[in-house]
Amino acid sequence: MLDKLRTALKSFTEKISKKTLTEKRLDNALWDLKLALLSSDVALPVAEKIAEDVKKSLLGQKIGLLENTKKVVADAIKETIMEILTPKEEVDLFKIIEEKRKRKEPTVIVFVGFNGTGKTTTIAKLAYLLKKKGYSVVLAA
Repeated sequence: MLDKLRTALKSFTEKISKKTLTEKRLDNALWDLKLALLSSDVALPVAEKIAEDVKKSLLGQKIGLLENTKKVVADAIKETIMEILTPKEEVDLFKIIEEKRKRKEPTVIVFVGFNGTGKTTTIAKLAYLLKKKGYSVVLAA
């Protein structure tokens, strides 16, 4: 699945970097990017937001003769995705756990990710930390 997405992003970067960044050309390439994101199981609102933000980022930008256009486009995509994935406000996990504890409710934490991305290691570290702080921990797979 990531290979498909990676290929789509690379294709978008190449389409844009070989041409002048006019709105029409950018719109055509962004349409392809949206389709590629959707076919990689990215939700429609997220795909539209990525395309919209990348367009805003690139349209008014002047790219110098010596600048690497591919890098500028790739950076715009990366920045947009990072902005979407970065929480707007800090999450205090222990505060959430305490609020749930006062209501005598369990706190459920779900870890989602691809194979080999460190979910199990992170779960073990978090479970150890919670045990050290006196919480009871139950893990399920």
